[in-house]
Amino acid sequence: MSFEALWQRVHSSPYDAEARRVLADALLEAGDPRGELIVVQSQLAEVDEDERDPVLRRLAERERELLDAHGAEWVKGWPFELWPHFARGFPQRQLAPVTQMVKGLARAMDLAPTLNELQFTDEDPRVWAAGFRQFAAEHRGLSLHELTLPITFSPGDVAALVQLQVEALTFTGGALNGLSELLQLPLKELALEFEMGVRVMPNAMPLRVLINRGNEVPSVPDAPALERLTLDRVHTRVAPARYPLLRRLELLDTALGKKPLLALLQAGHPLVRRLGLRGEKLDVELMAALERWPSLEVLDVRGCTVAARALDLAVVRRLKLVLR
Repeated sequence: MSFEALWQRVHSSPYDAEARRVLADALLEAGDPRGELIVVQSQLAEVDEDERDPVLRRLAERERELLDAHGAEWVKGWPFELWPHFARGFPQRQLAPVTQMVKGLARAMDLAPTLNELQFTDEDPRVWAAGFRQFAAEHRGLSLHELTLPITFSPGDVAALVQLQVEALTFTGGALNGLSELLQLPLKELALEFEMGVRVMPNAMPLRVLINRGNEVPSVPDAPALERLTLDRVHTRVAPARYPLLRRLELLDTALGKKPLLALLQAGHPLVRRLGLRGEKLDVELMAALERWPSLEVLDVRGCTVAARALDLAVVRRLKLVLR
């Protein structure tokens, strides 16, 4: 298969790991450093940054070296001031204000069909509102994996937003009247990174990832496909058993206290591999309850008080502890 065909295979199937591996092998054999970048970033993508061991941290240094040495060549003719973020060897994410997105996105996607994550960086609400309406109208039906919206987002922007086809939405600020209109999108991931005035979450949201920081809601949606649930400064009670596919659970600054936390831990979960807590006091009794979490590998307890004997139990379980 020719190099052109190998590149085209990746561009037409951006989530095909085998297509990237075959291309990487061919590039490495030809002495092209892009092949090494594909290999290095593919390995790094498998592990969260704060879980990397020394081998992966050295790989991350090699990643930076490759991008510093060859990045300018790989983004030649790029229509934005900032370079794209590379993932698994290809441009995947672009940061820019909406005026630049309107002018440059079509050209960028021609150069890099793997580009499927956009992050708007606008701070001027007047420029943002008009620009986003224009962007949505010109790119109606555009299919994206992830869209990150700026602090200037307002409820009036939702009508433009739902003209796009987006699987993952991140709100970095702004305001929302509610989430019901977002049901028009094929959403699988939703991150509310700041308090935005949301007080109700529709049960009909078929999410795999839900991150809610600061939006007090009475309950978490019934989402049987949920794989990650992060609640930060939200005091909603959680029953992990409602989410049979859950892999990652984080309850950050939720002020559970010992009795509710003990009940949650004793309930257990068969699949969760990463559990995060903040502001709790972990003693031997609480740590012993983690026996009911057989798949647990990572315990993130930054900001918690952990008794020495409780730490000993974590070591016996061979848990990877994130303490700071």
